[in-house]
Amino acid sequence: MRSSTIILILAATLLLADARPDPESNPIQLVTDGRVGSVVTNCRSWRLASEVNNFRNWRVVPAQCVKYVKNYITDIVAVETQYEADVAMVVAEAVEFLNSVPPTAGKNDTWLFDLTDTLLSSIPYYSSPDANFGGNAFNRTAFNDYIKEGKMPAVPAIKELYNEAQKKGFKVVILSGTSEDLREVLEANLKKAGFENWEKFILKKKPSMPTRDFKASERAQLKKDGYKVIGNVGDQWIDLLTGKNAGKRAFKIPNALYYVK
Repeated sequence: MRSSTIILILAATLLLADARPDPESNPIQLVTDGRVGSVVTNCRSWRLASEVNNFRNWRVVPAQCVKYVKNYITDIVAVETQYEADVAMVVAEAVEFLNSVPPTAGKNDTWLFDLTDTLLSSIPYYSSPDANFGGNAFNRTAFNDYIKEGKMPAVPAIKELYNEAQKKGFKVVILSGTSEDLREVLEANLKKAGFENWEKFILKKKPSMPTRDFKASERAQLKKDGYKVIGNVGDQWIDLLTGKNAGKRAFKIPNALYYVK
């Protein structure tokens, strides 16, 4: 065999070895909305596809990726988890944008924030065995019980953006698909976590209304009421891209735990 051929074979072997998939990469069929979805062969790729809204309508984290999601959220690398580092990068970019677009005097220029896993974290709930880091089907009753405890911590780094928006003179509006009957405990929880002085806190009065439709409707109403959304922050794409008045720029907080249609 010629030496040049041997070199090519060795190079190809090294490339293939370096391109090995995620260690937990046993392919499975992920069921999404009652149909068979894409084959998940790499958990990092699955999360990226979900974060950029290409992989949609999944109901639970694929069984093979539960450990990956847990590690992403809880394993400390250097001084923080990868999740915390990713949130901090989003916040840093959002603050830079915020400082480049000062509010117009006399106008209701607004920063819009989602609530759950944007301002307040549900990670303590999803860390429980019953939720299994998104690997088990969502239990609304159990999740509402978690909210009613009033102990949801702030999402890391997000207070910097929230406070900076108010400092610069923007109106802050919180828009959440959570039920209106949880308002009292949520308002107390927000204040306990360091979030105060919001302009509006909008919750869902009709539980049966799809969250996508609810948020689109409320953004339209904000526009009618004279609020111009400049920055829009959320952990789900329905927080950012549905309906009018969605903002001059949107910032997605990472979320590997669940998907909301």
